[in-house]
Amino acid sequence: MTLNLSLVTEEVAICVTDRRLSAPAGGIVSERGNKLTAFTCQNARGFITYTGIGRDDTGRSPNDWIVENPLLPALPFDQFVEVMKKMADQRLGRLAAQGHDVRHSFVLGGFVAGTPVAVMISNFESLGEDGHRAQADPELSISYCLPSPDAKTSTLIVATGDIPFDRKGRIEQIGQLAKKGARPGELRAKMTKLLRDVAYKADRGGSVGTSVSRIIIPRWGEPEMDIDVVGGTSLLEGPNIIAPDMMIRDVYVDLSDDGVASRYSRVHRKALIKERPCSNCRAPVPEGYHRCGRCDHPVGE
Repeated sequence: MTLNLSLVTEEVAICVTDRRLSAPAGGIVSERGNKLTAFTCQNARGFITYTGIGRDDTGRSPNDWIVENPLLPALPFDQFVEVMKKMADQRLGRLAAQGHDVRHSFVLGGFVAGTPVAVMISNFESLGEDGHRAQADPELSISYCLPSPDAKTSTLIVATGDIPFDRKGRIEQIGQLAKKGARPGELRAKMTKLLRDVAYKADRGGSVGTSVSRIIIPRWGEPEMDIDVVGGTSLLEGPNIIAPDMMIRDVYVDLSDDGVASRYSRVHRKALIKERPCSNCRAPVPEGYHRCGRCDHPVGE
């Protein structure tokens, strides 16, 4: 499981999600799972995030499923959502037949021809419901949230994944701040703080990590994307990007002094970024990180 926080208002869509991949039985698999995609299709733009399945039986993540489908960017938004559902149903059905827990949710937030919209594609939860089902349904379902008649108060904040019950009041507070006109940067910071508090409550050893991916998509204008890592990093990884005539995956910016020209592997057809065990707690630490995300031990000591 993971934790995603998604906020959609009349003027902006924001998503903050942690980057940890954990095993169903417990234990950290990776600290650099990409759970965020920026998309543009025929009549909409926004973000896609997910919780549930981190990697399938072929080693591909749900982000890979999306970016590997060349048809998506050319579709109108309603068809875009339907194709995502069918694509995920096929993948999850195969995993269910192998006995895996296939509870999974996608959240899409953004603007359709300038109108705010949020969508959940899930087999165990839906927009407007409190809580989630313990077992996955046979197929994913689609739930929409459209603007209220009073557009000035049209705000939706959604938390999916491993969100403790005692944090729900904090989520509502962020929604209220958005309704009062708080700046996007302030909202993003509070969403990041809430996610980190969940990670620290589990002593940073649970399914939610301290490293987060973030995106701000204004109703009009260019998106703002980054990652935020406790202790800092010299290797910045961004979300995947899909748009008409453009599909970009494994985005990274190397700010180190190591002189590495490229990490692209022609064999694997992607950038290879290493994770080494922390010398103190053995949790995986991605290249570029200055401190371990599990125990805060300095890298190289």
